[in-house]
Amino acid sequence: MENALICAKDVSDLERIGKAFETSGMFGCAAQGQGLVLAMTCMTERISPLQFINTYHIIDGKPSMRADAMLAKFVERGGKYKVVARTSEEAKAVFEKDGNKLEASLTWDDAQKEPFVYGKKDMHGNRKVKDNWATPRNRMQMLWARIVSDSIRVLD
Repeated sequence: MENALICAKDVSDLERIGKAFETSGMFGCAAQGQGLVLAMTCMTERISPLQFINTYHIIDGKPSMRADAMLAKFVERGGKYKVVARTSEEAKAVFEKDGNKLEASLTWDDAQKEPFVYGKKDMHGNRKVKDNWATPRNRMQMLWARIVSDSIRVLD
């Protein structure tokens, strides 16, 4: 098997491989069927499972490219960026590509106005900030990932 790529003869092979991914706990599969999505993505993208976890997250059952992978590909394709701020209260950077320049920022105050920071409503209809944004480090990473992914989608 070249580069540890996934080889499957049929869907039942992919399902078996996907189930192994789910039960291993190694690939971040949180729900049934996500291992199959991971296996199918590896096969169609011609990447190994380890390359998958370095490139994608599984969000709501779908592969989504990680911000650090997006940034690396952006730089490989000639993009440039300068970090202005990266704290739990603000992420700010300047991105450039092909003569276009974009200054992007997102503060924690602004993020709290968006639905993505909140979990599902409780039985009383209230929503609280997701647990993963409760710590300053995780908040900092989320703010940074949001400006990176949005800016690169605009420029590249």
